Amino acid sequence: MHCFTESVVANNRPQYNWYHQQFRRVPTIDECYTDDIVCYTEANEQFKRDKLEALAAASLTLEAFLKTVATVVNSGNGL
Repeated sequence: MHCFTESVVANNRPQYNWYHQQFRRVPTIDECYTDDIVCYTEANEQFKRDKLEALAAASLTLEAFLKTVATVVNSGNGL
């Protein structure tokens, strides 16, 4: 079944456009050679992107939680 999926289904699917920029993963800073400045820079930029993504996800979770709490409090049921 897996071969059928890869050979027939996957080949007949349309290509979807991505409307946000995708970055390939780069080595982490501990995998870089000590004299490879480019590797250090790319690893640092990857770390910054990952941190921003994690903060955005945490912000969305907090927003949903606060909205739920506000709904419960405003309904008069209390906590």
